[in-house]
Amino acid sequence: MWDNRMTVMGNAVADAALFAHPDGNVSLRLRLASTTSYYDADKQEYVDRATEFVTVRARNQLARNVAASVRKGDRVFVSGRWGTAQWNRENGTPEHDTIVFAEAVGHDLAFGTTRYVRARRRPEEEPEVDFRSGEIVSQRDPSTVVPDDAAELLEPAGAARSASSGEETEEAPF
Repeated sequence: MWDNRMTVMGNAVADAALFAHPDGNVSLRLRLASTTSYYDADKQEYVDRATEFVTVRARNQLARNVAASVRKGDRVFVSGRWGTAQWNRENGTPEHDTIVFAEAVGHDLAFGTTRYVRARRRPEEEPEVDFRSGEIVSQRDPSTVVPDDAAELLEPAGAARSASSGEETEEAPF
């Protein structure tokens, strides 16, 4: 089976919402707005097309890194698997959403600069190793470790606070 792939460039509509799950995993939801334009020869100017909104989903370390790095208004690119969600509002109106299950996220350096900082393992993330054989005795789960700069963004799964507006939002299943 083939996965549908997608790369989208756009501006973050709000700060990312980071969710902590009972099993120790972390997920993220980020909304992007993307407006393309075209040259209208009759008007002799560029004209904007309709703005498209895309939901970005990420898990574990990528989610933590995005939450620590991307802020409202940042121009970013996202590459990953493409999907859609469909539902009905309470009044019966059908809705849909385009989703990118992110595998890579980065700032668009045509519009600004950034400084890359490699995430380092902490001592609690290092596996215990038998010094004689070199075998891993026990593996600590790195998905339960949250970088200091993302820890304050965590909320329990099912409810998150948008860092920019303070309003509560519900998380859809990942």
